[in-house]
Order: sequence, then C-alpha cells, then structure tokens
Amino acid sequence: PVEGTIQACIHLIQMVDDDEEWLTTDKEDDTDIKSNSLTGEASIDRLACALRGGVVLPRITALLPGLMSSSNWQQRYAGVTTVSAIAEGCHQQMTKVLPDVLKQILIFCGDSHGRVRFAAANCLGQLAIDFQEKFTKMSHEQVKSFH
Repeated sequence: PVEGTIQACIHLIQMVDDDEEWLTTDKEDDTDIKSNSLTGEASIDRLACALRGGVVLPRITALLPGLMSSSNWQQRYAGVTTVSAIAEGCHQQMTKVLPDVLKQILIFCGDSHGRVRFAAANCLGQLAIDFQEKFTKMSHEQVKSFH
C-alpha cells in the first residue's frame, strides 16, 4: 500500500508541463496553481512527514536510481523533486546519507533540461533549509566550485 502511494505521487510529479515559456512566465505565487505535478509533490511531502523516514526513505531509495538515470527528463525531474520534497519528513535518516544525496543532486545542476536544473537548484536550497549547519559545513566547497 505505501509503495503504491509513493509511486502514484512520483507519477504525478512526472506530469510536469513541457511549456517552453515556463522560465519567462512571471508567477509570483505558484501555490494557487493547480497541477498534477504540484499535487504529487505536496502529497509525497505530507506522506514523508506523516510516516517518517524509516518507512518512506527505503521505498523511495529503491525507486530513485531508475528515475535519476532515465533518458526522460520528466523522470529525472521527478526524482530530484522527490528528494527535495521528502527532506523534512525523512530528516533523521537522510542526515546519515546527506553526502551521497548532495553528490547526486549536484550532478543534475548540469542536466541537459532546464526544468531538471531548476529542480536541482531548488533541491539544494531545500536541503540547505532542512539540514542547515550540517549542509553548509558539508557542501560549501562542492556547491561553491560547481559551475
């Protein structure tokens, strides 16, 4: 049941619009925007906060390699966005693997698709908020040197 719910959330995140004007559109507050992708992101965040990392993280970790290595940009976007969305709810368990998570997300800062690069930058920001000083100490040089 939990696996199916997680997969459904990730599937919804993948349904991000391929609108070429997304970068130039000025949306001050996207919380009012109704989309499957944002619904999936909010749902997986709530699921992680409710069930915590001991339940959610192993199941997501099993799905991430397939998403992150996909040639489909929507799947890569969903993988990176999922990491960002679960960080708060899986904080305790993710702290142990934060160096590996950081390495993976930094790779996507150079992705061929703009939406994936945006998701990676957003994810780094979310990790910085959720893991604060630990993230800063651990990632300062890696993030600073990334171009």
